[in-house]
Amino acid sequence: MKNLSPDRKLSPHRPYHRPDIGNEAAQTLYKNAGFELLNIRKGYYRNPDGTSDDAVVMMKRLKP
Repeated sequence: MKNLSPDRKLSPHRPYHRPDIGNEAAQTLYKNAGFELLNIRKGYYRNPDGTSDDAVVMMKRLKP
């Protein structure tokens, strides 16, 4: 199972998603829902074999 711990530096008032960098379907889904690429988190997901995968941090700006 991959690490899904919260990122404490992100604002709690905006929705964020962190799909695996290789999960293009999830990235497209979130982009179509109005999410924007914020940054890349290196080594965010830990795999059982000891390797890691990066996450794409995506954020949606909410209208006031």
